[in-house]
Amino acid sequence: MSEFPALGVGEDSVSKTQCFSSTLLVDVRSCAGLKNKSIMGKSSPFIEVDVPGATPPTARTQVVKGDLDPTFNETMVFLLVPGVDEINIKVYGKGSVVVMGKTSDDTLGEAKKIKVTELFSQLKVDVPLDTQGTISLGLQLLPLAETSFMPAQLAATQAELALERKQVEALKTQSEALLDALSGANQESGAAKQRAADAQAAAQALELKIHEEKQRVAFLETQTASAKAKAALDAAKAKKDFFLQNSVQVMAGATAALENLKGKAVAHIDGAMSGMKAQLQGALTKDKALNGAEVSADASGAAELRDVRCLFHRHGGARAHCRLCKMIYGASAAGRCE
Repeated sequence: MSEFPALGVGEDSVSKTQCFSSTLLVDVRSCAGLKNKSIMGKSSPFIEVDVPGATPPTARTQVVKGDLDPTFNETMVFLLVPGVDEINIKVYGKGSVVVMGKTSDDTLGEAKKIKVTELFSQLKVDVPLDTQGTISLGLQLLPLAETSFMPAQLAATQAELALERKQVEALKTQSEALLDALSGANQESGAAKQRAADAQAAAQALELKIHEEKQRVAFLETQTASAKAKAALDAAKAKKDFFLQNSVQVMAGATAALENLKGKAVAHIDGAMSGMKAQLQGALTKDKALNGAEVSADASGAAELRDVRCLFHRHGGARAHCRLCKMIYGASAAGRCE
C-alpha cells in the first residue's frame, strides 16, 4: 500500500480491519492579533490541531516567522470513527521560551473542545483563543459511503481524493487572488504614477511660489531701505531747521542786548555831558561876576581850565573844533588841544 503523507496515514498507522465513518477536512487559514511572547522581535507561530480518536490524531502547520497575524492556508485531513466529535487547537510560538540556555515552544493561545457536528457545514469560522486573538478555520465533514463503516484502505483513498479536490480549489482560489492582486497592482501603479505627477506639479508650484516670495522680499527690502533713507534725511533736515531757528533766536537776542547796551551808553554819555556843561557854564558865570571881565588867558587860568575834560576836548585835535578850547581861547583859537 502506498503512503499518504498529507494525511499522516499509512500501513503502519492504519489497521487493515479498521473502519472509518467520515473524513474531516480542517482548513487552517490564518490568525489575527496573537499575543507576542518573544523577547527579541515577534513570535514565530505555528498551529497544532488535535482530534482525539482520529487518524492521525494530531497535525501541525508550517512555522511563519516573526508575524502575529500569520497566514497558513493549509488543509489537514483526519479520518474519523464513530463517536469522534471534538477538535482542539493550539497556537505555539517557535522557540519563544529560553530555559537553561535552550529554546522551547511556548503556547500563544488555544481553543478546546470545538464541536465538529456544530461547525462542519461552515467553510469559514473565526474561533477566539483563550489568551488573545482569533484563528480562522474552514471545516468540512465528508461521509465515506452510504453505510456507516468502510475498510480503512478505501477510506484513506477517498480522503486523499477529497484532499486533492480541496487543493485544486485552493489553487484556483490562489490563482484568482493572484489575478486580483495583479489587477490591483496595475491600478495602484497607475495611481502611483498619477500621485507622482501630482507631486511633481505641486513641487513646481511650490518652487514658483518660493521665487515669487523671494521677489516680494527683495522689493520689501528695497522699500524699507528707501523709507529708512527718507526718514534719516527728514531727521537731518529737522535738526538743521532746529539749529537754524535757535541761531536766529540767539542773534535776535544778542542784537536786542546790544541795542539795549548802546542806548544805556548814549544816555549815560549825554547825561555826563549835560552835567559837565552845566558845571562849566556855572563856573564861567561865577568867574565873570567876580572879576567883571572876561577870563584872562594867562598861563595859570589856562592851565586850570585845561584840567576840565569832556568828550569834545580831544588831545592833539584842532582847537577850532573843540568846544572847550573855544570857550577858553575864544572863537579864533588856533593851534591844537593840549
